Amino acid sequence: MIENIWTAFAIGHRVVKTLGALKKDVESLRSSNAQARAHVAQMEALDKRTGELELFAKEQDDRLGEIENSLADALTATEELARRAGTIFWMAAAGYALGVPALVLSVVSFVLRR
Repeated sequence: MIENIWTAFAIGHRVVKTLGALKKDVESLRSSNAQARAHVAQMEALDKRTGELELFAKEQDDRLGEIENSLADALTATEELARRAGTIFWMAAAGYALGVPALVLSVVSFVLRR
């Protein structure tokens, strides 16, 4: 009877040791699985952030395209305005060139007739 008790005690001790080792193995598997899940979550967050950055970069590129188009339109309008101002200047210069001799002739003829 004592021999059966010692055998049961020895078997129980081995079972407890085996369960303890098994528990350590399961915990190590769980922790690596948790680490893998954390890594996957980090990768998903990184992928999401990368997607947001790509969208932001595309929006900025579109805005820059619009700004370039606006600047090109402003440049075209400025060049056209400069061309028109040049035309007005030359018209005024021609008018002045024709008006001054006419004024001089008018004054001379007025003085001579007096």
